[in-house]
Parts: sequence; C-alpha cells; structure tokens
Amino acid sequence: HTRAFLKIQDGCNSFCTFCVIPFARGKSRSLSIADITRRVTELHAGGMQEVVLTGVHIGDYRDGEKGLEDLIEGVLKGSGIPRLRLTSLEPPEVTSRLLELYVEPRLCPHFHMSIQSANTKVLFDMKRQYKAEAIETALMAIDGQVPGSFVGMDVIAGFPGESDEEFIDSTERLRRLPWTRLPVFPSSSR
Repeated sequence: HTRAFLKIQDGCNSFCTFCVIPFARGKSRSLSIADITRRVTELHAGGMQEVVLTGVHIGDYRDGEKGLEDLIEGVLKGSGIPRLRLTSLEPPEVTSRLLELYVEPRLCPHFHMSIQSANTKVLFDMKRQYKAEAIETALMAIDGQVPGSFVGMDVIAGFPGESDEEFIDSTERLRRLPWTRLPVFPSSSR
C-alpha cells in the first residue's frame, strides 16, 4: 500500500440536473494549501509514494484567492512526495497554467474528466457549464502539452431528451479526439 487518497475539497456549486451532491453535501469548501501540504508530507513520511488529490469537484478548489494550480505548486514545492495525481476535472479547468505544471515529473500525466456528453445541447440540458468545443480544446491541449498522458472521461448515454442525432454527434466528436479510456454509463433516474 503505497498510494493514499487525500480529500482536498467537498461539496459542489454546479447543480447539474442529474446530480444531488450540492443538496446532499452543500456548497464547495476546501482545505488550506498549508494543511494539504502538511498532510501530504505526513503521508510520505508514513511510507506513501503517491498521493491522489481528490474531492467532489476539485476544479472548485479555493484557498482564499488561490486555486488548484496554486495548490499543486505548493504541494510539489513543500513536500517530497514522489508522485502526485489529480482526480476528476471538467474541461474548462484544464488550463494552460495547469498543463505547464506537468513538466514536473512527480505530477502523474493522468487526467480524468467527467464530461458526461460531447454534444452542446445535451450539456446545456444537463446544466453543465461548458460546450462541446471546450472538450475538444481540453483534449487537444492535453495531447499537445502532455504527450503520452492517460486521459479517461465519464459519459452518460441516453440522457432524458437526448436525440439520436445528439448521441451520434457526441460519439463522432469523441471518435476524432485523443483520449485513452471512456467509461459510459446509462442515464438513470437515480
């Protein structure tokens, strides 16, 4: 056991139509960079070789005016952890500043995005805060700036109101983009 999961954030402010998390866990809130760095250092001292930064929506991470990129920089500078990994991000959260951090070999070239769909109308119906073009931009940026990275994405198939044409549009868009793994889940009233 050399990998630890460290929850850096809880709650969500997005209120997507298919999700109950904002109602069940409340608004987004985060641990401080100093506290997270201290915890990562303790985990490493206890034998952990990799820490996975996790949360409900880590792209919402905030410590005052500082965001996720500041956190990653702080942990890499303030700890000796050999490997640091991120969990789910949304496409607009894959910023050029974030991608620049991957020059640090301790930051695992692993991306997971819960895109849910690659069709703009379906994303709008889901109340996602981005369009299909943001998915294309994020995937092409990852491919261009972090070559050889692992990219996994969650997709919901059969979202209520999704037409065959919208499903085909989503499928065709994903077919021509670079990614590694695509778990697909049927839409559920749960």
